[in-house]
Amino acid sequence: MDATNRDTGDVSEVGSSKRRRRRRNLAVGAAAIVAVLVAAGIGAGILLRSDEQPVAAFELMVPDQDCVALQGPEPWIILWDRSLTQRCVVVAEFQNVQVWNKGSESMTVDWPDGRRRVAIDEHFDTGPIGDILQAGPNEIEAAPFPMPVIWLLPESLSPTTGIEGTGDGFGHARVGMTLDEASAALGFELEVIGEVPYHWLAAVSNDPYSPSFLADGPGDGTSVIVEIQVHGPRD
Repeated sequence: MDATNRDTGDVSEVGSSKRRRRRRNLAVGAAAIVAVLVAAGIGAGILLRSDEQPVAAFELMVPDQDCVALQGPEPWIILWDRSLTQRCVVVAEFQNVQVWNKGSESMTVDWPDGRRRVAIDEHFDTGPIGDILQAGPNEIEAAPFPMPVIWLLPESLSPTTGIEGTGDGFGHARVGMTLDEASAALGFELEVIGEVPYHWLAAVSNDPYSPSFLADGPGDGTSVIVEIQVHGPRD
């Protein structure tokens, strides 16, 4: 299983660092520029906080810490293997997740609103996933390719949903800052998670509600932000 974040069908490899080498097969979409994370082998600890207790609140909800957060309004979950390469993904309430069959045979998914039969190279849209799934872990049966546990993160647990977007920024982060400067301004780490045409793509680490930060430069913290795209409840 590959959990990805959608842009278009273009594919590019990410960075030279060990972390970015794990996140491959990036795609770029016409509707919105968002990350494509191929989740094979990623063990990303989920460190989100609540308003009441600004610590790793979500860490307590995901004991094994083997999850990856999907980014952007239309992320992908790609099923193709009979064994899971990523045990769980974290999604935001507003996201319309596309569940793709990239295996060698048709598959069935026992989605909560009815069984879906998905042919090879076909997919189904979940619609706003918070309308279907419950907050916390959701175990979905699928065959012959298993589905990861889908953790629905309530909007109230995101560290970024209370931050206002502006014409040239997001909170205290501004276009023209480096990613390191914007991280310091926001108080959250901005992590490069992929490439889109001519730019690097960064997001607040492990938060599926994060805006997309497009940056130019070497693909590290010195890269300069050229655009900030806000998704979800702040659109």
